[in-house]
Amino acid sequence: MIFAELPLTDAEGALLAHALTIAGKRYLKGATVDSTILQAAQAAGLTHLWVARLEPGDRPEAEAAQQLAHRLAGPGIEVRPPVHGRVNLHATLGGLLAADPDAITAANLATDCVGISTVPPLSPVQPGDMVATVKIIPYAVPTEALAAATAALAPLAILGWRTGLSATLLQTRQPDTPDKLLAKTSAVTAERLARLGVAMREAHPVAHAVEPLAQQL
Repeated sequence: MIFAELPLTDAEGALLAHALTIAGKRYLKGATVDSTILQAAQAAGLTHLWVARLEPGDRPEAEAAQQLAHRLAGPGIEVRPPVHGRVNLHATLGGLLAADPDAITAANLATDCVGISTVPPLSPVQPGDMVATVKIIPYAVPTEALAAATAALAPLAILGWRTGLSATLLQTRQPDTPDKLLAKTSAVTAERLARLGVAMREAHPVAHAVEPLAQQL
């Protein structure tokens, strides 16, 4: 990839290296320099633009990010559309994220053009949670570098929660324990268990003493 400040006459078809504001209109970095941008730049008195121009064998950022993301997307993971050289991966079900940190590190070390990150392995996730992101640092990646990063990766996966599990909540109380405290504990615990796919049953509270607790258990 060529990154340089070029005369307007040589910049057409290249990509803007930086965002540009001309006469109140903003042109985003990565935009293709076309006749509209060139005419606006010329009218504003500009003679050069900082641009990036892809060379033979370069893979555009969106295409490169998608290739890496699809390599990462294993069971329970979907790939979202690319935005500015970034592709996010999201869980489609609840469970634990299975990931190989060494493979992620190897892919990141394969080239400075690529940045890949995930949530920590075995993190609990819910449907829709973002579990990983792929970012292409420049506007393109050489084919060889992209191939090396892709080959280093291992697919991620969501290990879904087991179904049909349940738990019983049994609370003890002192004479002055307010009902609202028990109710809050019950609600919070039920919510936490639900995130793990576990249904909660609730036993009647008992006195905070060994004998009534033992009988209830």
